[in-house]
Amino acid sequence: MEKILGSWNLKKNNNFNKFLVFTQTPWYQRIIAENSSINVSIIEEDGGYTKKIDSAFYNTEEFIILDDTFREYNNIQKKYTLENNTIDTDIKGTIVNWNEKIYRQSDSLIIEYSWLEDGELIFASQDFGK
Repeated sequence: MEKILGSWNLKKNNNFNKFLVFTQTPWYQRIIAENSSINVSIIEEDGGYTKKIDSAFYNTEEFIILDDTFREYNNIQKKYTLENNTIDTDIKGTIVNWNEKIYRQSDSLIIEYSWLEDGELIFASQDFGK
């Protein structure tokens, strides 16, 4: 778990616009999201982890408890678990549902998004570096 701790800066979006379309993000916010820096920090504290996202289009800070229990974060239900050094998050949104995985790959932190669209599993990701 300690491998994903720290502050990370966006290096690359992969199919991220398609994820934003899926979550019904307005077009002007998608343009900002595709063209702005995004910083993610994950720190260990108080028996859990705090994940903070700071960007021009989306900012959040949430306390992660890895206990396989749904909790509400900004009107969205999230359930965090840890498997094979990967934080796995099931998300029940107000309109759509998806999965997020946070893990290390080489020198990068990867946040991977997956969802079902017309019966097909679709993936997007963001690559972050130190």
